[in-house]
Amino acid sequence: MKKSVWVITLLLSGFSLSVQADHHRGAMEFFACSFNDGKDMSDLMKVTDEWREFASENFSETYQAGVMTPYLAALDDFPMDFIWVGFSEDQATLGTVADEWLAKGQKLQAKFDAVSTCNTHSFWTTLERRPFEGMGKPAFLQVRSCTAKDDVVWNQLYRAQTETMEWFDKNEIAGGNYVWVPRVGDARENEATYYDVWVTGSLGERGAAVEKMGELNWSEYRSIWGDGALAECDNPRVWAIQPVGGSTKAE
Repeated sequence: MKKSVWVITLLLSGFSLSVQADHHRGAMEFFACSFNDGKDMSDLMKVTDEWREFASENFSETYQAGVMTPYLAALDDFPMDFIWVGFSEDQATLGTVADEWLAKGQKLQAKFDAVSTCNTHSFWTTLERRPFEGMGKPAFLQVRSCTAKDDVVWNQLYRAQTETMEWFDKNEIAGGNYVWVPRVGDARENEATYYDVWVTGSLGERGAAVEKMGELNWSEYRSIWGDGALAECDNPRVWAIQPVGGSTKAE
């Protein structure tokens, strides 16, 4: 899949933010794309309709996709028009889908290329920390990039993330939570260790959760993360995500 939109697909089976196997570990494909002159989201959705049929007929493994657009963000920080993400069960199945797209999808790829140009294509690892109950539906993702402090290892981060989800459960905070870890193809200057992703079904649900969190004793949360000794995260952004389908079969 060259640098233009999609060697395939993305995130939600309509929103399978984690078609995860192996104890909630999965794989994600990431494209950052901008529309060509005179093209817009309606043009993209027309090609995506064709892609959805192609994916269901030609992909032998699970692959679900979605289109992310910025909603609450400093747009100067995000020069792309949209992000296309695709989720598979693991890196092996993601690679198989990529092979099938390269072998069979080039005519459709040309239609994507006519609509948009993608200057980033990478494979990531995804970790489900708390499932999102609205899989298959449009949603909002609050995303923060986080960098581990020196000498902090993944076991420490995993334990803190697990305890954080227990704290969310105890305080009845809505939404699903995921960790996205950039792997192959990411920008050389990116120093983020992982991305913290909080998913809600609506802005109202997110807002109610924010109000509830504002009433909590945050010393408990800070202590989970060693009062900042484990990782440092930047300001959150909110993205809208629209599921576009894909393949749910694994032969």
